[in-house]
Amino acid sequence: MKTTATSGKGVHKILPALSIAAADYVKRVPTGALNRAIRDLQIKQPHDWQDPLRRPGCDRAPTFTLFVAGRLPATYMRYVERSLRERFELGSTPLRVRVRVE
Repeated sequence: MKTTATSGKGVHKILPALSIAAADYVKRVPTGALNRAIRDLQIKQPHDWQDPLRRPGCDRAPTFTLFVAGRLPATYMRYVERSLRERFELGSTPLRVRVRVE
């Protein structure tokens, strides 16, 4: 979204965009839905080892905690974050994905 204070172009779009971002920031994702999303993204693009994302869980949106069997490379983490953002329609709100290695 492009805006300019000098001419006022696009300024009317700021408040609706902030409202959407605020709603996305507090969105809750049920654990079952998150488990299905993780399973689906693993099927779509599996990682090198078998079942690396064993028990995903979420304490509060937009923070996700993934329990993994080993280290995940940054490229796979970006894929996971993008997939979760799209699946749960989180828009451009900041999203944290924490990884706990078991």
